[in-house]
Amino acid sequence: MNKKKTALMLAAAISLTALASCGTSTPAATTTAPETTQAAVQTTTTTAAASEAATASEAPASETAAAQTEEHSDRVDIPENEWDGYMDKVFAANQREAVFANHKSLVLSLDLNIDAGEFKADYNWFAKDCTYYRAPAYEELSMPDVRYELVGIRSEYQPVVTYYLDMIEGGYQFWYTPKEKSDWYDPEHETIREMYIQDGKLYLNSVYDEAGSENYFNVILPQVEYTGGIVRYTSVLDANTFESTEAAIYYEKDGNTEQIIKENYEYDVDPPRTVDVLVGVFERYSPNTVTVTATAHPGTDKEITKSITVPANSMVSFYTPDMTAPEYFKDYDCTQPYTEEWDMMSDLTVYIRDGGAQE
Repeated sequence: MNKKKTALMLAAAISLTALASCGTSTPAATTTAPETTQAAVQTTTTTAAASEAATASEAPASETAAAQTEEHSDRVDIPENEWDGYMDKVFAANQREAVFANHKSLVLSLDLNIDAGEFKADYNWFAKDCTYYRAPAYEELSMPDVRYELVGIRSEYQPVVTYYLDMIEGGYQFWYTPKEKSDWYDPEHETIREMYIQDGKLYLNSVYDEAGSENYFNVILPQVEYTGGIVRYTSVLDANTFESTEAAIYYEKDGNTEQIIKENYEYDVDPPRTVDVLVGVFERYSPNTVTVTATAHPGTDKEITKSITVPANSMVSFYTPDMTAPEYFKDYDCTQPYTEEWDMMSDLTVYIRDGGAQE
């Protein structure tokens, strides 16, 4: 029976596309991280279409096996007719609200057996109001009111410091499990093979057919040429809480199996020390500061205004994910477009309108 996977997470997609948070071009002096696309923000972790409001219905009959496995290591296979019930619980337990109701933070770290590049994050620290990513040559710290981005560290690039104003309610907060499936994901190409409990852990194994495997490589691992074969995914969760603990992605071809990504989840981890260092770089003392104020969607019901005070001669950019063609003006009525670059030495006020939509 071909079962759709309703909540298995390909969290590795986060780290392989984590730099998608870069903003759009602005009249201010700006910079954009290499290999960055806005679409990747939304194309991160995989979930198939499932009910977001998974209810706390009675546990499947085999769930009583979870308590038994804490005393011995016997494997208990979950009947196929109970898989959907388990997957609803997995999906609900790994949503943002559920995780931060029980934990102060979550760390997702990856071991990659591929060359993901200098600007692909392999360490991700998530808290309710803060996210931090670290790659060999890239660091980013995001909070509701401001986002710091440092590009080119420990690399051949000259490090570039950029402040972001996220022009959306609540600020930009990256999260590894979107509420809807990623655009590239086609549940018709992925099938759960087995589900079982052992030693207090819930194990879920699935496999992609060749069409789904090719799609996975093209979107998540574009730097790796797909030459046939299939992708297999394994996930390990706590059998009682259904929270993720680890996962792995394998590539199988011609009888050979290669692990390409290993994921590890940790909860309630203090912020890494580098967060304080990064904040120090951006909030360094400067006798001269400038204030940048931006209003997006002026004169509409989506109007939002944010401002930031930064050291003079700093780069500032704006993140406007809900605009297809942002345009920048000097006045509230958007009649005087910016035609020159900001000098980074004086206060700036800018009004942003979506040129691709009728506001």
